Parts: sequence; C-alpha cells; structure tokens
Amino acid sequence: MLLSFIYLILLAFYIPIAIYLLIQNFSYALLILQISGFIAIARSAVQEISKKYLPLYFFIERRKLFFVSDTTSKWWFQGRYDGISSKEVFNDLEINLRKDSRFKIKILKQNDREKELEINETLFITLTFVDESESPFGLSHIDVVSRTIEVSYGHAKKKLENQIEPFLLSLANIIKPEKHSFELNVDFMGKSNPFFNVYIANLSPSQVEDFRVVLHVDGNSPNSLSDKVVISSNSLHITADSTNSFRKLAENFILLTPDTRILIGDKNG
Repeated sequence: MLLSFIYLILLAFYIPIAIYLLIQNFSYALLILQISGFIAIARSAVQEISKKYLPLYFFIERRKLFFVSDTTSKWWFQGRYDGISSKEVFNDLEINLRKDSRFKIKILKQNDREKELEINETLFITLTFVDESESPFGLSHIDVVSRTIEVSYGHAKKKLENQIEPFLLSLANIIKPEKHSFELNVDFMGKSNPFFNVYIANLSPSQVEDFRVVLHVDGNSPNSLSDKVVISSNSLHITADSTNSFRKLAENFILLTPDTRILIGDKNG
C-alpha cells in the first residue's frame, strides 16, 4: 500500500509542475515529454493500486479483453445425472431432445450404452449410461461429456446462455434425475489465468512453480457447499449442482465480473 501512496504523491506533484513548466516555456517537444512522463507514472500507479483494489483490477482486465474480444480459450464441460428411473430414458434421449426446437440433433454413433451427438453443429456431446450395479455412487446415472471447444471472450456469454445451459437444463427436464452436478473447465490460451495475478500480486510469475486455489462459493445450487471454483495458473474449473449456478459462476469468472469478496474469503462483505 505504501508504494501506491508514493505513486499518488508523485502524480500530485508532477501535474502542477508539468503545467507550470509548459506555461513558462511551451514547446511541442516539452509537451510530448510531459505527457509521456505522466502516462508512465499514471500507468505504474494504476497497476500498483489495482493489485490491492480488485474491482479496479478486473475493470482494467475487462477493458483489455474488450479490445481483443476474439481472444479465445478452450472449454470442456460435463454433467452427471444420478438416479435414472429406467434405461428407456437413456434410449429415448435423442428423440426427446428433437422435440425441443432450439436443438438440431445429429447422431454420430451409438450403441446400447453410449451415444455421441452433434448439437447445432457446434457442440459434440457423448452420453453414457451407467447401471446401478456398475456405478461407484450406488445409483444408475447418465454421464455427459463434451469435446473441447474454442470460445472467444466476445461470445462466451452467448455460448453459455444460448447453448450450454439450455442443453444441460433440457436434459435434466427429460431425464428427471434425483440429483445432478456439472463441471466446466476453461484453459486460457497464450496467457495466464487473470485470477493468477490476484494471488501472486507481490511475486514474480517465475517464482511460482505450481499454483492452485480452491474457492468454496455461496452459489445457487441446492447444496451450495458443492459449488466451487478451482483456480490454477492457466485454467479455471467450475463445479455446481444446478444449471443456474453453473451458468452464473461461469459468466462471473470467465467475463471477469466475480464478487471480489469471495476471492479474499470475505463472504459477509
């Protein structure tokens, strides 16, 4: 905090002195020099302050991504629907999915225990039925696993709201499981996880060989204790027990709009 204060003092002195010098002896060369000096000090001040004030940090990170909204990350997601009434539910899944006009379904391959589907030509999903006798959870369940997809920052919200959440919710409405859970993994391509910098603000990245933070968050799942976000140096991994919580956590962390209190363990504000 001391360094931030020093930068603010420097700015407070620099601005009036720069203006005074320009008034006394104006030249374009001096103007450019003064502006360059101001930008250098202001940039350092903002960087230092943002390390301590997380809303400012994420505001800056969002502005950076706004200008490069085609920046992509690699996603994969999965779900598990526990407590299936009968295997017929699994057998008829694609038939029932086709009743939803939002989805264009194509079967790529299938057998009596597994189906590989193409959804709207963009999502590739594998559905697997696991019988109660073979399940480690003691319940028959259906596993849903996506292929890895590349999603740009500018299309992340649309991808979540218009494709992934509606599909997972539609499956839940068709399957009617006793319970379900969902996971989303995001790998940042060509850059570090922006949350990485939050936790190593006072360290050089080269000093950190391994990095992993597990946040248990108050989500929107029936059992909110199961909602969590795992942060590593180049990825995010989100777990939730409801599609609503799944989407909200994904949006907050991918679009860099999290409640910053949870990042420092303060749930009460």
